Amino acid sequence: MKSIKKIEERYAAVTPGDWIYDKQAGVIYVKNPYSQGHMIIADIRGWGHLASIFSEDQAEAIQDANATCMTEAKHDVRYLLAKLHKVERQRDNLIKVILSLRKTMQ
Repeated sequence: MKSIKKIEERYAAVTPGDWIYDKQAGVIYVKNPYSQGHMIIADIRGWGHLASIFSEDQAEAIQDANATCMTEAKHDVRYLLAKLHKVERQRDNLIKVILSLRKTMQ
């Protein structure tokens, strides 16, 4: 099972900034925090292989979905970690309530 701490460490180590998918160029980039312009962080590849299996339109849709998944992953992980921590706090509070109720019933 994956540890939440490891997931948080990987999340903290990724390239900062909003990841942007440039469909025309077939890349994911961020605005370069160190200079003007942008910094490519990923090439979106595989269209040729996908097109050999699917129609060109399907291959393009799959490649776009893959790139969108990658660009949104940072936001998704941040959202899910925040939700997880909220649920953990709620669980911890409920445990305290249960333990307190046990004491009053004894």
